[in-house]
Amino acid sequence: MVTEARDQRIVVQRATQGHAEGLTALFLKHQSAESPAWTASRDHLARRLGRLKDRYDALCLVALIDDRPVGFLGATACTPITQASPRAHVIDLVVDPDLDANKVEDRLISRAIEEAKEMGCCGLALAEPKDETAIQRLREHGFGQRRSTLEIDF
Repeated sequence: MVTEARDQRIVVQRATQGHAEGLTALFLKHQSAESPAWTASRDHLARRLGRLKDRYDALCLVALIDDRPVGFLGATACTPITQASPRAHVIDLVVDPDLDANKVEDRLISRAIEEAKEMGCCGLALAEPKDETAIQRLREHGFGQRRSTLEIDF
């Protein structure tokens, strides 16, 4: 059953080691045949969040409802040799599958845009979703199609 998140207070903040247990549960719940299997432990995630919290080029955001993690956005910033400013790239966007994702994703993306600007980034990029409704919501945030991304997994 999908529950609407709009009636509940969603708080978005930087993820910390204290969120590791709740985020691990969220990632395990989010696993599906289409997403990679979550193989890391809570302790691994806590260590990783601890290492990333002070990095200037990393952004880890958690969406909370009643102090329970219901969403996560992870991004990294890099500066191409041809640009003077870094561009942040969203590499993880996860929302509790029991919630209507729209409101949670909107809050995470809005905060990511704010944080990327504060990091001195010239933009924020993410893979284009397959869902036309999601594409429209991203356009409402100011996103536009610029280029396609091809990937290879090792």
